[in-house]
Amino acid sequence: METAGSVERLSRLTPGGRIAVTSQTSSRELIPSSPVRSRAEEIIALTTHFCAEHLDDEYGALCTKLVRQLARRRPSPLETGQIRVWVGAVLCAIAEINFLFNPARRPHMNFDELSRLTGVSKSALATKARLIMCRLRIMPLEPQYRRREPPAHSPLP
Repeated sequence: METAGSVERLSRLTPGGRIAVTSQTSSRELIPSSPVRSRAEEIIALTTHFCAEHLDDEYGALCTKLVRQLARRRPSPLETGQIRVWVGAVLCAIAEINFLFNPARRPHMNFDELSRLTGVSKSALATKARLIMCRLRIMPLEPQYRRREPPAHSPLP
């Protein structure tokens, strides 16, 4: 999904010798041209919409960052599975990293509510979120996916 003014076009030669044209806002956010790209963009659009409606823009940006990281993996786990399950799993992983399920935090959402709002079963959410966290080797309070505001009662600044 491209936004006017903030997107620059980048052409590059892929290992297979083909030219891939990709959109990016910075080189770190690059999603290679592949079948995964359209799935990743759809997941990004849905997570961003969910976060704007139920959480905040910072959660949306963190979800986008996580999806882009998953899309760059080879083979990408995003190649298979239902889009709505990946949307829920990305939200769940970012929620776990930032303690969204802790009632003392604002914004707050419990796991059951996330499952209901995404339409994904709790077991599927937990399983895919764990797969994401293991695949990318991330833990709660991972600096790369952490909100700017530190979680309440956190031993880290």
